[in-house]
Amino acid sequence: MFNKITKGGLPPKTLNIALAGTGVGKSLFMCHMASGCLVQGKNVLVVGARNKWSIAWHCALSLVHQGAHVAFSVYSDRERDDILRLMEKSEISGPPVFLCNATNQEDIDRLFSEAGEHFGGQLHGLLH
Repeated sequence: MFNKITKGGLPPKTLNIALAGTGVGKSLFMCHMASGCLVQGKNVLVVGARNKWSIAWHCALSLVHQGAHVAFSVYSDRERDDILRLMEKSEISGPPVFLCNATNQEDIDRLFSEAGEHFGGQLHGLLH
């Protein structure tokens, strides 16, 4: 079943670990592996990441490490600079950081137009 879920992408030794006895974290391991398969190659717009303590920032890191393509939306130039610094420290390169005031409909329309263009018209998820 595990190979079916991962399309045979895990070495046999990994499967042996997943089939280990109780109390060794196999449920957490299987959830981690399954989530990686689910988000790999998906396009996700992350809004609300502000600093190194932000839950959205850590979720975005997890998405990137699992193979997702992310873009960020922030409210101000200061927040954009903060996110760019965090990306540099985390050795993440490439995700664009868009500015958007969520109280302004024109900004929201522009954000989705820019994100849509960046992701080739396909957005799989929105994380806040």
